[in-house]
Amino acid sequence: MILIFKAFLILLLLVFGILLAIVVFTMADCEKHLVEMEYEMELEILKREQDEQLKNSE
Repeated sequence: MILIFKAFLILLLLVFGILLAIVVFTMADCEKHLVEMEYEMELEILKREQDEQLKNSE
């Protein structure tokens, strides 16, 4: 009886560990995409500012 309980507990911990790993890797991947999007937005803003400066200088 105790052996079955220990096996169940170990399996439960393994399942929670795998779920935690999946969540952590998914969050890291999402953060990487967000950082890439932020850089792209900053580049667009810089391009717009340069275009405005060129228009104003003409």
